[in-house]
Amino acid sequence: MGRLSPRPLAGRVLGTALFGMACLTALWLLAPRGIPAWDRALLDLFAQIRSPLLDRAMGSLTWLGSLWLLLPASLLLGLLAHRRRPRAWLPAAALGLAIGIGYLAKSLIQRPRPDLYPALDGLATHASFPSLHSAQALAFGIALGLLLQRSWVLAAAAVLGLAVGVSRLYLQVHFLSDVLAGALLGGLTALVLDRLWHPAAASTTRAGQDDGIQIR
Repeated sequence: MGRLSPRPLAGRVLGTALFGMACLTALWLLAPRGIPAWDRALLDLFAQIRSPLLDRAMGSLTWLGSLWLLLPASLLLGLLAHRRRPRAWLPAAALGLAIGIGYLAKSLIQRPRPDLYPALDGLATHASFPSLHSAQALAFGIALGLLLQRSWVLAAAAVLGLAVGVSRLYLQVHFLSDVLAGALLGGLTALVLDRLWHPAAASTTRAGQDDGIQIR
């Protein structure tokens, strides 16, 4: 089992804060002004392939990136496993940090939601950039993969992030640039938190032993 770094707590907190500020700055600089042609073209494409079956499927799929699902799951994981594995709080921490940065970015950038076609998700009320569903799905999934040290979990997290991102586009509640920024935010948040708070554990390998979580 990896041990926590002896690095002072203040240093880890400062590193986390600096990462958050860097993310906000990058999102501010990268946020598109107006609607790029490639953002518009993809929403046009999804509007053309709409069907009742896809409407239901995408409406269900998008919930896999919902805070209402991922936050309870991450907190439950931490509560059940933290005594044996302090790193069990990593998914919850990554999720929380990604949400905080994402909401600050939304408030600062204030990019309007797409209005090219009627949206199929009436719950989408905040600003558009970045996509929090994409950020949440990748933050939770990658953090879980790093925690369990399972390559297949990381691969599943990538598929989950892709699927949630596609659902947000299909539902006409985000542009592609929103989804890409959210996915990048979520993935980087999980990776950086893992390195800042558990650098020794993050660098260990599973040579001859299982470094995953076992909940009994």
